[in-house]
Amino acid sequence: MVDFTRQRQFKTRDALLQVDPGLPPGVHTFELIVQDAAGNRSMAARVKVEIFRLQIPTPPITPIAPLRPVRPIPTPITIIRRGPTG
Repeated sequence: MVDFTRQRQFKTRDALLQVDPGLPPGVHTFELIVQDAAGNRSMAARVKVEIFRLQIPTPPITPIAPLRPVRPIPTPITIIRRGPTG
């Protein structure tokens, strides 16, 4: 992985360069110059990339339907009372 936070040049023979995460938010410019086996260099290709810091708000969750028990309550319900009746 390549750490671009130090503003260095990187040389590689691979056509793929894996970027280390962690660039700070803001606009970053990447420049690519290709050199062939004879030493001929291409014109610089530049691309600007904007990094955003994304924060997803987490509001409290309000149920939209009444809560129901996971297991059904057996019916009929038997109520036992102790004490004098009358």
